[in-house]
This record gives sequence, structure tokens and C-alpha cells, in this order.
Amino acid sequence: MVGPPRPHPRRQRAARRYGRFAPRLRADKLHRLLERRGAPLVPAPEAPPNTPYFRTHEHPASRATVTVISTYGEYSTPRNMRPGDVYAIHLPAADTP
Repeated sequence: MVGPPRPHPRRQRAARRYGRFAPRLRADKLHRLLERRGAPLVPAPEAPPNTPYFRTHEHPASRATVTVISTYGEYSTPRNMRPGDVYAIHLPAADTP
């Protein structure tokens, strides 16, 4: 008998430490949470290959960028994501002395 696949050990550790994560993170929810904490995201210039499928926002204090699905493209966006979902969060490399 084959059951559902087991989660990766790192996911299991993260779930024990932080609780369960939703399968998708909605950009509007992330924006609201960050604004409540006084750390809003601002629109960033978009690279031409990403338009119109993705939008990029930046967190100025941390220099993190958040990429959001803007519209669905059959060959450009993942099938399991919808417009308004966070696609990726990128953090800059740590500054070294």
C-alpha cells in the first residue's frame, strides 16, 4: 500500500519550529502584514523579459525583492500559481567586511 509522499525533513523541522505554511502566499496579504509593521514594499523597475507576467516589489530597508505573478502565461508562469501569488523572495548576499 502506497500512502502520500512524506514531506522533506527540512520542511518537517520548519513546521515543528514555525507551524504549518499555506501552499501559496498571496501578495496582498504580505503587503498588509509588512505595512502594519511599518515596512512597506515599493514597486521596483521591471526587467522587460518579466513583463507582463511578473511584478517586482522591493523592501528598501533590507533590499529584498518580492516577485509576484501578475498574469497567467501558459509557458511563462507555473501552473500551480495564480495571479497575485508570491513567486519568489530574493535577499541580497550579506555584506562582507
